[in-house]
Amino acid sequence: MGNIVKLGQPIGDVETYSRFDLALIPMGAMMFIVLIISIFYVITEERWEDRYGAKLPLSSLVFAAFAILLTLATPYIYESKYEKSGLKACAGTPVGHLPLFAKKYARSPSLCNK
Repeated sequence: MGNIVKLGQPIGDVETYSRFDLALIPMGAMMFIVLIISIFYVITEERWEDRYGAKLPLSSLVFAAFAILLTLATPYIYESKYEKSGLKACAGTPVGHLPLFAKKYARSPSLCNK
């Protein structure tokens, strides 16, 4: 959640973003819906769709699709913001992130190692 809030903050000398920063909210909503449906089934031994219809389960699919779209759009959002502020992409994968899932930007190449 801190990374989403950080998007509106001033940009520092070194910034790192992850592809999943913006997708956390719709993924959380989707998991919450799955939790509600699962608890309902455990308590009542009846499927949610049989009693209330398929709107809630289908909304979890909408949240999943929205999370995938945000995961694909996140690099364009962050990269354009960082490049406009004068940061340059660092080579390699930032420490603590999986390969291809995060990118680090810095004002100068010497700051990339920090």
